[in-house]
Amino acid sequence: MSKPIEAFALVALADQMRMAAGEYAPRGRDALAADLDALGALPATLAVAIRTLTARVEDQYPVPPAVIELLGELHAGLAALDGVARQIGPQLAHGATS
Repeated sequence: MSKPIEAFALVALADQMRMAAGEYAPRGRDALAADLDALGALPATLAVAIRTLTARVEDQYPVPPAVIELLGELHAGLAALDGVARQIGPQLAHGATS
């Protein structure tokens, strides 16, 4: 009998993130503010994960250069969101409502 195919860990973790977001229920505004502030690190963390994956794939597997370039674009896109994400928590802390 063949072994079942395991989910790609990065995709499985992303699915867990989606589920966690759907179940999110902070215990008050302070918790919300802390969580949204912590969210600021998410794009950079994801970008590093993609950069690490790209380096590993490039070094260890025969993939076309176009694939490496696309992974690089994915990394750059995630990294570009870092500044936006880091504004979310402070924006809430300053009480902006619009």
